[in-house]
Amino acid sequence: GHLTSVDIAGYQQTAPAKRLVAFTGNSDGSPTTSWCPDCDRAMPAILASAASLDLPLLVVGVGGRDDWKLDARGGEHPLRARDGLALTG
Repeated sequence: GHLTSVDIAGYQQTAPAKRLVAFTGNSDGSPTTSWCPDCDRAMPAILASAASLDLPLLVVGVGGRDDWKLDARGGEHPLRARDGLALTG
């Protein structure tokens, strides 16, 4: 597979394609660093699955912890917005 790491703006600019998309707790989409412990635990399996299936993998950084967590309480994070992906977590 092919790995691409992007921030929120990069994700919003990517064209739809057949690929695996993983969201992680950082600003740049790095699969190796995250403030989110669940992301840290899941990323090795995600990377292995993408490689074994030869699927392109897009890793999207959702931003800093405070931005992500505070937006859960009523903010307008672009990935949490109801008219967007409406992600939770």
